[in-house]
Amino acid sequence: AECRWGHMTLMHRYNLCRDIVQKWEAKTATAPSALKRLRSWGSMFKTEGPRNNSSWSRLPSFTQLDAMEAEDGEQNDKEFWSWIFVWQRSSFIRLLDWQRNYNTKPKELAAATDSLANKLCTTWKEHPNVRLWCRWTLATLGRGGNRGQEIRDEILHIMHRNKIPEQAGHFYEQWHQKLHNNTTPDDIGICKALIAYLRSGSMDDYWRVLADNGISKARLASYDRA
Repeated sequence: AECRWGHMTLMHRYNLCRDIVQKWEAKTATAPSALKRLRSWGSMFKTEGPRNNSSWSRLPSFTQLDAMEAEDGEQNDKEFWSWIFVWQRSSFIRLLDWQRNYNTKPKELAAATDSLANKLCTTWKEHPNVRLWCRWTLATLGRGGNRGQEIRDEILHIMHRNKIPEQAGHFYEQWHQKLHNNTTPDDIGICKALIAYLRSGSMDDYWRVLADNGISKARLASYDRA
């Protein structure tokens, strides 16, 4: 997964998390006390090869789940869900890659977010003993929904209405391409910064709002595609 795949995005991470939760549900449905203990934290993280040629993150989850040993069900639920929460929390605070070597369209990220959020809500309803973990994990996700593509489309509408050319190197075209190829939650901060600039005409306000949203010049330059 995150260590072995050459690419990783929020979309991949959310889809993988949903699949892992589904596997957990299948195990608990057939044998509530059969969920087994995860390996130690130290064995879940590693690097492979030079840092610039590899990823740094979690070992594949399915092999971890398959390698568990039977223990007390309630304690194992807590261990599993604490692991899920820390994984998604690490992603939320950007300790894990949001986008690496893969193009993510807005509609794809929105659909993946929505799918994981719905799965967590279903789990909250059906498994009262893990409700707190579900709520904490939900807090690390975006809003999701089914209108992700409208984000990219509306940028084009703004450009067309204001006769802004779709030319390489132009700010709006760069942002349009980023939304199309490299969608991340950073786009919300970029949008807020652009609105602040348009209202005041001052680039100082643009950079200030970006900084308020945790986006530096170095981060702007680090995206895979812009």
